[in-house]
Amino acid sequence: MSEAAGTWSDVPGFVSMKEQHGETTVVVEPDRLVEAATYLRDVAHFNMLSDIAAADYLGWGSDGVSGYIGTPGGRNLNAPMTQGFQTLPEPKPKRFSMSYHLLSVTTEPRRLRLQCWADDGEAVPSVIGVWATAD
Repeated sequence: MSEAAGTWSDVPGFVSMKEQHGETTVVVEPDRLVEAATYLRDVAHFNMLSDIAAADYLGWGSDGVSGYIGTPGGRNLNAPMTQGFQTLPEPKPKRFSMSYHLLSVTTEPRRLRLQCWADDGEAVPSVIGVWATAD
């Protein structure tokens, strides 16, 4: 984020930030999602929502799963493997994740994953009012 925009922890509802595989993920509380999205659009200039992805982690880390190996080409969650490592995958904060893939379409393009986590029955608000592409 630019100095004018502040730091990721300035994003409303900020929970955490992670840099992994050349990607930045900012996690926010679900009840502050619209506020965070508006901030990222107006202050940090992420003016395009390119994709929304939901994931259900039911059974994640259960017995019989020794880990998932990610590669630059991706990973197959349906084919858990050990590759010599006998470890369970890290626990997830809640059952469902909602990931919003954002672009800053400017002279210096940037990408960001905005993410929130929800349990079964917990609502996640719509961001259609922030980015029409969410519809």
